[in-house]
Amino acid sequence: LLDRLLILLPESPARANQGIATARVFLAVVSLVAIYLDPTEPSRYATLAYGLLIFYVTFGVLAFVFVRMQPVISEGTWLVFHGIDILWAASITLLTEGPNSPFYLFFLFVLLAAAYRWGFQKTVWTAVTAIGILFLQAIIMDVGSTTFAAVPEGTFELNRLIMRAAYILVMGVLLGYLAEEEKYLRVETSVISRWTANIRGEKGLRRN
Repeated sequence: LLDRLLILLPESPARANQGIATARVFLAVVSLVAIYLDPTEPSRYATLAYGLLIFYVTFGVLAFVFVRMQPVISEGTWLVFHGIDILWAASITLLTEGPNSPFYLFFLFVLLAAAYRWGFQKTVWTAVTAIGILFLQAIIMDVGSTTFAAVPEGTFELNRLIMRAAYILVMGVLLGYLAEEEKYLRVETSVISRWTANIRGEKGLRRN
């Protein structure tokens, strides 16, 4: 019900969607520049990492144009965008030191996007998914690399992994809660404004 009411507000989802699209392009370009200036280990995956970053920059630009042209976007399309963001964050971190990757911050972007789009519940689920991906990467790098040659090599620090997982969970809960409260405030403000306008209109008609 809350999401349906928000759609009726002027510029309700459009401005948030455009902000998310702009942030996606900015982060992708900055990451491409960062990995170009200081390639991360292992270097054997540098070409693949470059390819992923170029793909994400392209996707970000196309998504930005799409959002600008289509301010009202279906729930299914947002889920596809959200899935691509999560999959890309998982891929680029796996190729750049896994749980120790500096690009784990892209998971925070995914949390922000979920908070802006949906609110508390889906933001928390996104945080849980991101934590699961980090732990899965740790298992792959710890066990899989000794068995399969195609598995990315690397090491991870357990204490850093636990702290990052806790940070992502806390950020997911806080962002989801704040987003939910902000949505309720917007709906309440809009309803009060409409009631006030209707009352003023009725008083004007009675005076006439």
